[in-house]
Amino acid sequence: MAANKCHRAALGGAALTGLAGMVVSCGAVGATSVPWVNRPGQTWAQVDAGATPSCAVSDLSLPADQQKWGGAWHRETSGYFVIANSGTSTCAVGAPTAISAQAADGTSMAFATDTTLAPVVLAPGDTLQVQVLAPPPGSCGKPPADSSAFVFTLPGAGELDVPNAQMAVECGGSLVDFSGIDASPAAETSPYSALAVSIGGNPSTLKPGTDATFAVTLSNPTSRSVSFKKCPSYAESIKGVAASQKTYQLNCQQARDIAPGSSEKFQMKIHVPGNALHGPAAIGWHLLVPVDPHNGHQFASVLTPVR
Repeated sequence: MAANKCHRAALGGAALTGLAGMVVSCGAVGATSVPWVNRPGQTWAQVDAGATPSCAVSDLSLPADQQKWGGAWHRETSGYFVIANSGTSTCAVGAPTAISAQAADGTSMAFATDTTLAPVVLAPGDTLQVQVLAPPPGSCGKPPADSSAFVFTLPGAGELDVPNAQMAVECGGSLVDFSGIDASPAAETSPYSALAVSIGGNPSTLKPGTDATFAVTLSNPTSRSVSFKKCPSYAESIKGVAASQKTYQLNCQQARDIAPGSSEKFQMKIHVPGNALHGPAAIGWHLLVPVDPHNGHQFASVLTPVR
């Protein structure tokens, strides 16, 4: 696919493989955009996690058919798996405080994590997806080394062993995705759950160590106006770039109600970490409202290379 084209992505797909979708129009960031504000937001998982006990490792399982290790994401090596709550009660899984790749000879290699990521609340049977990336094999000048397993240290739970996790790890790596699908019984009553999202005005390239601006348009296909009295949050990230996921609140104070068939455009800003590798990348944007896991209206992405 050509770079710098807007795509609607299916919500709940694998972190770096679920970005293709229906093409939506792309426009420049105009003067009518609602200005961006640096106001931290909260996901539904964060709100729920405050009163939810941590999952015990014994309540977590790893579906074998939802693991993909050693695959290539452009120049990097990818490891992807799913954690399921196989227990009988709702619990929260916090972002790992430590990650280590275990080699067959007993040595271990530390992977960078991101403890600022929101905990994920899992009802029985719910899942969350985890993805790590490692630099291209041989790119760091170290002898080749493949992992045979990974260990994720989860806050309040302990060590989660992930066996049969084989990928090149001699150059270390990073956690790039740790997310679940926000779900809530209030999904049908949320005024934002029907809004459609599109991205435009994004730069042709992303430069490491700088801020990039783009625009998000929220469209109302319903027969009722949508106001921003209950101001929603959103998450944005650069897929495949560690520590790029951030959560903010919309600038609702300056937003207008969205009449039926109308839309409102919001200016966005995202920081490109200085360690982002050059190559293909995708900006992902997600309006954080309770949604049906199969409803992709609240998620959009745009392909924008890092250079």
